[in-house]
Amino acid sequence: MNQRRNPRFIRPSRRLALKKLVLVATEGAITERQYIDIVRSLFLSERRQKTTENLNISVAIVKHRDQSSPRSLLQRLRREIEDNKLDENYSAWLICDRDQWTREQFQEIQKWVDKDPDRNHWILSAPNFEYWLSLHFDNKDDCRTFFERYDKKLQTSDFSYGQIVSANKKARQKFQNSGNLLEHDGSQMFQFVEFLAKEYGLERDFN
Repeated sequence: MNQRRNPRFIRPSRRLALKKLVLVATEGAITERQYIDIVRSLFLSERRQKTTENLNISVAIVKHRDQSSPRSLLQRLRREIEDNKLDENYSAWLICDRDQWTREQFQEIQKWVDKDPDRNHWILSAPNFEYWLSLHFDNKDDCRTFFERYDKKLQTSDFSYGQIVSANKKARQKFQNSGNLLEHDGSQMFQFVEFLAKEYGLERDFN
């Protein structure tokens, strides 16, 4: 007997009208997810100091599976969208590393982005997500101390709000100078962080 899958992202129609769903697929099973949680926690804390408006965003991370190729990530996102019959009020984000993946392996993702660029987003870090984490440190000794104990897991105290703002500006400037992360090191993670900052009413800090 076929078992029907229980949708994990279905929400009441009234909530659908109020909440924007951000659906995220990450290559890493732990680090990227923990980082996103840290960012959201810090943004919420900053937001409480600056505004009392109702937060209008919900972030859901797609369940991780053993396969982490760019194509498998894209398939996960598409499956969640189809299975849960999401309405228009969502955006989808695919976050992955360049690693040793080839240009051809990323072509399908780019086509997916081009099909609906307002909703579909591809975030690439080159060579990997650890490059993005390194941008949070201005001091080489602090950076080295962090990676000496780093074991693909993050602690809530690892980064401050100011460090996230600083890392974002560094990554944006480097990306504007190089542009092609399939050939140069860098990270587009700043685009996802800026998106969240705008939703939390903090975009001025990231301009």
